[in-house]
Amino acid sequence: MEVNNYKNKLSLDKNKTLIVKELVHNHERGGARPAIVMKNVSKTYKSNSTPAIMNISFRVERGEFVFIVGPSGSGKSTILRLLMKEIEPSQGGIYVDGKDTTKLKRHQIPYLRRKLGVVFQDFRLLKNRNVFDNVAFAQRVIGADTKTIKRRVPSVLSIVGILEKHQKFPRQLSGGEQQRVALARAIVNDPMILLCDEPTGNLDPKNSWEIMALLDEINQKGTTVIVVTHNMDIVNAMHKRVITINKGVLISDQKEGGYRDE
Repeated sequence: MEVNNYKNKLSLDKNKTLIVKELVHNHERGGARPAIVMKNVSKTYKSNSTPAIMNISFRVERGEFVFIVGPSGSGKSTILRLLMKEIEPSQGGIYVDGKDTTKLKRHQIPYLRRKLGVVFQDFRLLKNRNVFDNVAFAQRVIGADTKTIKRRVPSVLSIVGILEKHQKFPRQLSGGEQQRVALARAIVNDPMILLCDEPTGNLDPKNSWEIMALLDEINQKGTTVIVVTHNMDIVNAMHKRVITINKGVLISDQKEGGYRDE
């Protein structure tokens, strides 16, 4: 599919747009606390004396769409893991919705993660549960009642175009379909921030553009979106903010940037 016609690819049909408007709240933007702030953050793993990232600082406002790009091993995934609080920084401060996550106690971490939706390259679906139950699982974790689950899960499955597969199991789905389920699971709780780790990495061009269309539409309704990717065509076509990481160092931060695989 040609990149120069990307705006047509980044448009959903009318029915899906209406569902997104119904589901996704217009999260507070101007004048509010930033969605994410990283201040002089470094991380060194015990298994490696070389820092994975060094003195990284950036700020993401609510409602922004940001690509994080860079070569393999540059530290992009480390940044996402730090934001999810899967790992702790060696130094520096990380703030999500104004809260210093480095100071959170263990019982507070689940409340932080409720503000985050996460889409992984390898989908991470529950193999023994069907599509509906994979998405419903995210609702049950936060204590949603059965009535809410029965209303919201079909809505998000409609958004991602996979409602008719709600009884299928992951092994019965293509890679593109599994990624749609993963995206539905990530947005069903209406997170303030959506973190995507190579969301198109295992997809063909058609499915890649459709996933990006969904992410763009969700972002337009107010959700902050951060995408780690190697897909140069998508990054260069969409003209979003681009943060480039190389050898653990932030080397550029462009408002309407691009990506070169150097």
